[in-house]
Amino acid sequence: MYLEIKQAHFYILQNCAESGSFIEKHLEILTKENNRNVAKRHKEKFPLWFQKKVLQLKYNGDNRITDQLLALARGPDLRVECHNGYVLNGFRFRTMASEKFLKTQNSGVVAKSDEYTENADYYGKVRRILEIQYLDKNLVILFQCDWFEVPPHGRSQSRGYQRDEYGFICVDVTRLYYTNDPFILGSQAQSVYYVKHDQNENWNAVVRVRP
Repeated sequence: MYLEIKQAHFYILQNCAESGSFIEKHLEILTKENNRNVAKRHKEKFPLWFQKKVLQLKYNGDNRITDQLLALARGPDLRVECHNGYVLNGFRFRTMASEKFLKTQNSGVVAKSDEYTENADYYGKVRRILEIQYLDKNLVILFQCDWFEVPPHGRSQSRGYQRDEYGFICVDVTRLYYTNDPFILGSQAQSVYYVKHDQNENWNAVVRVRP
């Protein structure tokens, strides 16, 4: 669990607007040192570098260092609260395990990617809902998900992703991807559900849910 918390903390840091300028600076430093494996080295070193940088700026009286930024830099509590369900963004989400014997389906999730992947939608199912605690009662809700395949950049389909004759997006639920990057912020999540496709039981059509 410790490694998962570290991974979750790194994801949170990469997705907070307050840490954006620090990320750019750290990447710049790493690139000047050696332009090989920059992303890997950034993932390994950034949290500790960020903590030291913020604490030093706070010590020097820099008024840009807010209490929330300081709490973020100090890292999360290792005691994580797990939820079976959570209402967020106008949707009710559940973990896959909690709805195993239910007729309703609330574990389906979709998240928008960034501009580098042309805002492709990522589809998956919620494995765990985590409440990550920081100092001063600051908390972040994270979804740990199983993600299905997304077509490579510039393509409309792949071995595990296509559109059927009615225009519905279909995913092969047996092909899991991005296992090293399972998290999204709860604020990034929207709800979908999956319907088995007539032609192949491994393929599910994606249906959007309105808030």
